[in-house]
Formats: sequence, structure tokens, C-alpha cells
Amino acid sequence: MLKPRRRLAAVVSVAAFAALSTAVMALPAAAATQTGTETVTLTAGSLSIAGCGTCSAALSGPVGPLAIVGGAPAAIWTDATGSGTGWDGTLQATTMVYTGNWAQTGGTTTTLAATTAGAYSDTLDGIEYTVTVSAGGTGTTTPYTWTSTDTTDHAGGSGSATNGTAKAVGTMGVTITFASGTAYPSGAIYMVKVGAFPASALALNTVNFAVTPQTGTTSGVPLSINNGTTVPGGGSAVKFVTAAANTGMGAYQVTPGVQVTPDASTWAGVAYASTLTYTIVSGP
Repeated sequence: MLKPRRRLAAVVSVAAFAALSTAVMALPAAAATQTGTETVTLTAGSLSIAGCGTCSAALSGPVGPLAIVGGAPAAIWTDATGSGTGWDGTLQATTMVYTGNWAQTGGTTTTLAATTAGAYSDTLDGIEYTVTVSAGGTGTTTPYTWTSTDTTDHAGGSGSATNGTAKAVGTMGVTITFASGTAYPSGAIYMVKVGAFPASALALNTVNFAVTPQTGTTSGVPLSINNGTTVPGGGSAVKFVTAAANTGMGAYQVTPGVQVTPDASTWAGVAYASTLTYTIVSGP
């Protein structure tokens, strides 16, 4: 009877060991530990302006006897350099010029090929050019005489135009185009109004200066400067916005504030136009 009991004990002992071994094998392995280094390199961007085509934006509007205060075309100014050194923004302008359309003021009604009159290039305002058709015109050529109130072109003159081709009238950029195939009657008269503001007509005015940070930009905003300073037509650029060190980082929509002051000879109710060029440079 003792032998069977010993066998039973041996069997139980083996079973218990097997269960213990299984439990040990089922324990989770200790977590492995690993260290490493990751490096991130940021490449510096640049100063840039966008959102206004070539960033030469036309400034125009009807003019009357009073100064006009408004906002010039807005653009997106960006500092992606990551340097925090700040930047300056400048504005440069061409002379504000108006070149009207030819209108017939006398003689038998005969339409021109185009009412456009080129681009007036002098610096005087309130100027008229008048063209009068002479006798002997054909469908291919039109003889004419002309006069002008521009002091440079004041003497006037005469000429013969090839119909269908723009013909210079005087030396200040004004042209006229007679229609091809049309024989213009003698005595037909055409007149165009042109003019230019003085170089001092455009100035900075902070009333309509505006800065709007773009999405994700949290840096301090750039500020307007040089309020009241003249932006000379055809002259050098003038600083109008500045970002101090550690401000102006990111992207901002900037609208320059300007004032236009007409002169006594200005044509009323027409649009004089200037091309504004924006420049961003490291600074201030």
C-alpha cells in the first residue's frame, strides 16, 4: 500500500512543477530601454512680399479740389528668416498721371480707330491736345494739324498719319489712331485731356494704415512711421512701416495709408494713376 502512495506523490510533484514552469514562462518580459538622439534643422527663409501681383500696384481715384485720404493696395509682408533682426518696408511711386480719351469736338462725325491716346509723359497738369484733319485724306493716310497747351509742345505742328497705326502728336507721349479704310473729312476736330500731379502730391497718412497678422503669426506687429512724409512722384522710396527686433516675424497683411493732394489745374472727376512699388529690407 505504501508504494502506490509514493507514486501518487511523485505524480503530484511533477504536475505542480509543470504548472509552476508554465506560470513563470507566462510572465511578461521586462521592458527594453533604448536611448537615441534626433536632430531637427530649420532652414531660414527670406523676407518677401506677395498678394499684389508683381507688387507694383496702381493707385487711382477720382480727384476734386480736396485732398484724398485712403489706403493704398494691401499686400502680404513676410519675415521667414527666423533671425529676429526686424525689417523695414518702403513705398516708391511714379508721378500720378491722367491720359484721357479722344473726343470729337467739331466737323462731320467720324469715328477714330481707338479713343485711347497713348500715355502722357510730361509733368504739367490741365493740358489739352487738339487735332484737326486737313484736306486730302484717303482711306490709308490722314493729314492733320495739331495744337497743345503743354509748354513743351505749345508751338503745335502738322503731320500725316498712316490709318490704323498710332501716330505721335507732339513729344509728350500722346498718340492718335485714325481708322484704316476711312477717309476723314477736312475740318474734323478731336481733343484729349491729359495731365500730371506735382511730385509732392502723394504723402504718407497713418489714418488708413492697417496691419493684420495672418493665421499662425503671434509676433508683435510692425508699426507705421514717417506720417506726413512726401513720397515724391518719380523719386526715391520712403520708409513707411518698420518691425523692431524680435517683432514682425511671420506674415502680415499691410495696407499703407496715403494722402493725395490735387493741384489747381487738376481735371475734376477723372482718375489719375500712379504705380506704387513696395520693398522689404532687413532692418531697422
